[in-house]
Amino acid sequence: MNTDKDKPEISIEPLEKGRIRLKIRGSWTVKNSLPPLENLFSKLEKLLPLKEIELATDELTKWDSTFVLFLIELKNFAQDNQIKLNLAQAPAGALHLLELARKGKSISAPKPTSPSLFAQVGLKVCETIKSIKGFHEFLGSIVLGIFNVIAGKARFRFSDFMLYTQEAGAMALPIISLVSFLVGLILAFVATVQLKMFGAQIFVADLVGIAMARDMGAMMVGIIMAGRTGATYAAQIGTMQVNEEIDALKTLGLKPIEFLVLPRIFALS
Repeated sequence: MNTDKDKPEISIEPLEKGRIRLKIRGSWTVKNSLPPLENLFSKLEKLLPLKEIELATDELTKWDSTFVLFLIELKNFAQDNQIKLNLAQAPAGALHLLELARKGKSISAPKPTSPSLFAQVGLKVCETIKSIKGFHEFLGSIVLGIFNVIAGKARFRFSDFMLYTQEAGAMALPIISLVSFLVGLILAFVATVQLKMFGAQIFVADLVGIAMARDMGAMMVGIIMAGRTGATYAAQIGTMQVNEEIDALKTLGLKPIEFLVLPRIFALS
């Protein structure tokens, strides 16, 4: 229970000309309602110009970080108005914390420096080597997984393989048909314009059929596989990685390459 003695108070006692004394009383802790500092600084501004502010803490019973914050505000006020602040009677612990706060404020973060040309080249080389290493590790894991599937040692789900085959094949047929129709239409239009000059419009059908079956068909299948099916698989596995589902599979003793990657690769093949 707080008593009148523990109530935090501050009063201004004038000394000789240009000097005042701030008398601190009570318990300056976060548990107590502190006096408003705005009123104190307003009164001090009315007394300007001042030469010195002396702090008297004879009647200070308890203090914590709240008192240190008050000292910081008082010190800033004194510096802004070029007033000497006498803290000789302040607790030694509070002065130590005040000094630590001053040192921490004066430390500035080092400015980031851009690496030199040789450092940038080295970083690029290290990134390239790391990327090549990761690719070979992934490729090697796939090859070993294929051998394990052939030997019957892999955790390979045939139902997943059939599902991915349907997604990569039958479900991709509408978009492939639409793209093939549009590309064939463009080829037919261009070929008609060019062959008309020679009276060879009869070869337009042959040109479109051979071009679509021999060249454009394979290219469009690759584009659809990479842009539609492959991107879907990458997004699925990436989401599983973010949700830590792949880590859960490893915890259960399942190899993600055999359980997740190989069914999708076989489906795309």
